[in-house]
Amino acid sequence: MYFCGQSAASQPGYAVVIAASAGGIEALSEFTSYLPEQLPAPLLVAQHLARDRKSHLREVLQRRTALEVRWAEDGMRFAPGELYLAPPNSHLSVRSGGMLAVCPGTNDPEFRPSADVLFRSAATVFGKQTIGIVLTGCLNDGAVGAAAIRKEGGRIFVQDPELCPYSSMPLAAIQLSAVDLVLPLRALAAAVTAITMVRGATGLFSVHDTYRAALAHKAHTNPDRYYLRVPSELAG
Repeated sequence: MYFCGQSAASQPGYAVVIAASAGGIEALSEFTSYLPEQLPAPLLVAQHLARDRKSHLREVLQRRTALEVRWAEDGMRFAPGELYLAPPNSHLSVRSGGMLAVCPGTNDPEFRPSADVLFRSAATVFGKQTIGIVLTGCLNDGAVGAAAIRKEGGRIFVQDPELCPYSSMPLAAIQLSAVDLVLPLRALAAAVTAITMVRGATGLFSVHDTYRAALAHKAHTNPDRYYLRVPSELAG
């Protein structure tokens, strides 16, 4: 398992970790525009970026969101209400004690920054207090990390594949039976806001394993025409 630095369980509060690739800059811009400035959780983002060019992602997002947007730095302390971006060609992960770790990209894994690296570290540190979100993108980065978050009792939400410019990343997570809910961007932001700010709201976003299995079956059998709805008796 690839992490940047050491992580250990037991970290209070929620953390929101986000995966995005092709089409992700616009999706991130819209999603974060719906979040309140006082959101009581840090957001950590692995957006695939060109490795050899300066990125203006921080400036783009800062124009749309009330959250403070920062490029993550190794050893930086993270805080609620702030958004931290994995730098180009580097992996971002979390350590216990409220610390970020940033490592240069290596051959493991192929994506840099890697959502799987970020998600697995968050699952280890935050456990069931982790909210993982997979947005538009190609290939499958984030799927294995989403499964790790689910295994620890966290929540996984994905952008509705039918509303994604590139649906492969959310579909890959769905196909692993790791996904709790499939939602458009505004509803994703509402879910994050409710879980982190309203006592007891987490239970409103709990689903049966049979629901996840039904989502996975549809994603496997008809990925080119994905249907959000599953039988209501499975969603309770």
